[in-house]
Amino acid sequence: MKELDSTDLKIIELLAHNSRIKLKILAEQVSLSEPSVKTRIERLADQGIIRSFTIDIDYAKLGYNLSFLI
Repeated sequence: MKELDSTDLKIIELLAHNSRIKLKILAEQVSLSEPSVKTRIERLADQGIIRSFTIDIDYAKLGYNLSFLI
């Protein structure tokens, strides 16, 4: 497994804050090209460091009024 550098950690931080961030914006934030950032994200996913890209749904806005914890 390749060691993580500060750029990898910044990419992880930005994706943790917003997993839908556009690759162009992500690349600008870490001062790399889009293909370089894409390669890093793929490597992080292949290594199991990034396990999934997810969404947080506001079910109340979809008309569901009850919340359940399972």
